[in-house]
Amino acid sequence: VLSGGVGKIDLLPSVENRNGGFWAELEYRYVIGGEELPLRKAFVLPGETKFVSELGASSGFGASAEFRIERRLWHRVDLQGARSASEFAEARLAIRAENPVYAPSDPLATTPVSRAAFTLVNSSAFGYYDVNLLVLLYRGDAVVGVNRASLDVLAAGERKNMEIFWYQLLPQVTKVEVVPDLNIYDPYAYR
Repeated sequence: VLSGGVGKIDLLPSVENRNGGFWAELEYRYVIGGEELPLRKAFVLPGETKFVSELGASSGFGASAEFRIERRLWHRVDLQGARSASEFAEARLAIRAENPVYAPSDPLATTPVSRAAFTLVNSSAFGYYDVNLLVLLYRGDAVVGVNRASLDVLAAGERKNMEIFWYQLLPQVTKVEVVPDLNIYDPYAYR
């Protein structure tokens, strides 16, 4: 649980799929101070550990937060000629952030605005629709800030300069990590 601004929190639990032959579809919800938030959906690829975020949730309900998985659906992977799920994923998830840089807010500004900038590079031979990115800010090994971005389209070989902004005070940041969130087993994800 991270501060998400005045009266808001960001929730960032991780989920893991240890099964190398199946990907999982999850239906989950957060319960904050006894109040249930709407049902959400996520996926977890074979062998993947990932964060399932809820950003900007109201902290007015109370201090306790619970992550509740309501339903799991397992889908056998179709490797389409690859030798393993990891080989299949490696060819399709060659998406990375080059030169990520964090610029803190001006301490004298009335409204704090900090930003992370990077170049998103799709080195794969695949183009995609609806690519989600989770941008994590670290201080040492601890996550101190999180944000999301979405791209309608990311072409094969494309490079996109991106900036993500935070409008709250953050502690000192030592590292920026950008994690693509893309279901490579969904045929509708491909251009």
